[in-house]
Amino acid sequence: MITEEDAITILNEYLKKDNLKKHSLAVAEIMKAIAKEIKEDEHEYYLTGLLHDIDFEIAEINEHGIKSVEILQEKLNEKMIHAIQAHNFEYTNITPEDKIDFALIASDMISGLI
Repeated sequence: MITEEDAITILNEYLKKDNLKKHSLAVAEIMKAIAKEIKEDEHEYYLTGLLHDIDFEIAEINEHGIKSVEILQEKLNEKMIHAIQAHNFEYTNITPEDKIDFALIASDMISGLI
């Protein structure tokens, strides 16, 4: 699994708009807090939140989450990859199944509140 520094480098490579970077950082922090609360891997949840939208500026809505996986396939584990695909389940048809999937969907939705 990649380091937080590597993830920030990837984030900056693919996201150019500051508002999207701030959104990704907010989602990452929410994910980390959720992981701590439910006793899951905080690093894994943080990286998933941080990188969930890296394809936002390069993908059509129906590919959002799929393009991210093409970029991240060798860098994240399968659980994290599934969560990134499932956070746009309406278009990817990847069904949320695991706690990390639902945590990412919820974090993405509420990130604007912080």
